[in-house]
Amino acid sequence: CDDSRRDDGGVQLRQATAPPGALVLDGGEGLVFLEASLAANLRPHQEEGLEFMMRHVLADGGCILADSMGLGKTLQALSLLWVAFSRPAGRPMSRKAAVVCPSSLCGNWEAEVWKWLGPLRLRPTVVQGGSCAAAAVRSLTSFLAAGGVGASDGRLLIISYDQLRMHADRLDGVLDLLVCDEGHRLKSGGTSTTKRLDALRCRRRLLLTGTPLQNNLDEFYYCCSFVQPKLLPPHGVFQRVFKRPIERAQDKSASAEEMALGQARSTELARLTSSIILRRGPELLE
Repeated sequence: CDDSRRDDGGVQLRQATAPPGALVLDGGEGLVFLEASLAANLRPHQEEGLEFMMRHVLADGGCILADSMGLGKTLQALSLLWVAFSRPAGRPMSRKAAVVCPSSLCGNWEAEVWKWLGPLRLRPTVVQGGSCAAAAVRSLTSFLAAGGVGASDGRLLIISYDQLRMHADRLDGVLDLLVCDEGHRLKSGGTSTTKRLDALRCRRRLLLTGTPLQNNLDEFYYCCSFVQPKLLPPHGVFQRVFKRPIERAQDKSASAEEMALGQARSTELARLTSSIILRRGPELLE
């Protein structure tokens, strides 16, 4: 029998029609499957995370995966990347993608790509902090020149935030999917890194963070605006309508009226942003 199931967002998994051990996803213009080597290692919450991310990628949008540490955000992101590269009929959702992360994590990402996607013939290009300018340019030139459907090289770039800041112009309009690890670093729209990232022409954006974003409303604003630029009002309006009333309500001297207004604005902000943020806590590991 066909044990198909469809979630509220319309992404469908048809396990009965998949190759043994694989998951099959509705790729919008045809089915794509997640190979058994990846699917076998996904826990139920990671399958849900993949479905969540797929909904936004299919809509040419962005989202935030904010799971607590230890819940496997990297594997979920790599599963999304592979599905994006594997769209059928020669029309992948992504021909070129980049993972942007702190320089100290470039090696970790490279190791995880080789662990999970190396057997599937995907070789990443790595440009990390400390690379000399000439070496970085050579690596980026090679990445940009290579690629194509089914190619091993030239599809996935792993690059540090500082190198991205220096070479963003080379990647403008080239990437189909942008993954930002430790995304809470985009905590200020005034930093040069945030400006260069935000200016990149790439509609599909995934932000990974293990830090509760709501702890800092400015940080929360910039992260949400990075993945969905039209979701929230301009920053000045956001501060007046949401940030100030919410923070005022948390002050011990706040009046009952101020507390009620802050709670109402907090509820409204959660309503506006809940569809693009997925956060699960460590209790899933218990």
